[in-house]
Amino acid sequence: MKVFYTILFWSAFHFTAISQEVVFLTNPSFEGNAQFAAIPGGWQNCAFNNESPPDIHPVLNATVGMSVLPLHGETFLGLLTKKNSTVESIGQKLSQPLRKGVCYSFSVALCKSDKYYIIQPETKVVIHYDNPLVLRLWGGASPCGKKSLLAVSPPIENTDWMRYTFQFSPEVDLDWISFDVFFTSNTTTPYRGNLMMDDASPFIPINCQTRSPLVNLSSLPAPEYKFIRHRAPKYKALEWHWAVGDLLIEYLNCRIVENERELNNLVFDNCNKLGFKFSSHELIDRRGYAIKEIAVNILKFKTHRLVVGIPALGEKLNKRRIRRIKRTFREIGLTPKWYRIVLLPSNADHSKWLCGQREIWLKVEKRNK
Repeated sequence: MKVFYTILFWSAFHFTAISQEVVFLTNPSFEGNAQFAAIPGGWQNCAFNNESPPDIHPVLNATVGMSVLPLHGETFLGLLTKKNSTVESIGQKLSQPLRKGVCYSFSVALCKSDKYYIIQPETKVVIHYDNPLVLRLWGGASPCGKKSLLAVSPPIENTDWMRYTFQFSPEVDLDWISFDVFFTSNTTTPYRGNLMMDDASPFIPINCQTRSPLVNLSSLPAPEYKFIRHRAPKYKALEWHWAVGDLLIEYLNCRIVENERELNNLVFDNCNKLGFKFSSHELIDRRGYAIKEIAVNILKFKTHRLVVGIPALGEKLNKRRIRRIKRTFREIGLTPKWYRIVLLPSNADHSKWLCGQREIWLKVEKRNK
């Protein structure tokens, strides 16, 4: 009988302890270098087929028009939908799971830009993304997994920041969460819309009946997130370079940098042109011009090398992607002493990387003598 009561007491104590765990997000304010098609540190692109990453705003660019400023920190996240049914989505692995049967409260600041347009640089056609969307919160057991739909916002029509609060109780333990935007329920036709996110809260355990917090909110620490700031540099020189491929010889017109800061900025500036196609070893930029331009400049720095991070997604795909990167560098004359390739686990800390779009992460490091 003593054993029974001891086990019962321990089980109750253990569940109580679990039910009072606050689950923090990494980079909840979506801080990063303002950029199109970019993922804030701590997050990853969860769009179907790895398409259409969101944007880190406010982007200072003459080709985009919008009317929102950050509520918290320096930047916020912008998510769009398109007429081809594309919806933008991000997610991350949680520091600890959301527990089955525990009730949580979560809040985030949301709004839409009254006017949001993009001018196509080649055709000068103006495309508008002015319609309201809903935000959906998903939980899963795998990267970007959508096992459980946890919450759906009303259509976000307010053009000033408003905080929306969601309460839910998972039916299973959830290690991953993701957000996506979707069309409002009163339409059957995909359309172009926008939704902005900023200043997300932790997941706070609450009493399932009274909905009151089970922790002292005033004593919660505010997790700090740091990122490397970069600005697109002004280049003083251009150089022509050979790229010798398997079937052809190319001429590359490369921008040339003069110091380490400009080198880092060049990597950042090329971020949204880099990446692998979904579940493939082929680059989205088929000939790899963006990464070759970086390689040309790495060769000018005897004390530095380029680090390429590839998410570990399976032995066969990993090997093919590594071979593809090595081949691209070989075409431009970059030997292994000027770079290294690392496989990144799903919980890797991305805060010190310059960029990570579509499953290629890059940074510059000093070489050992």
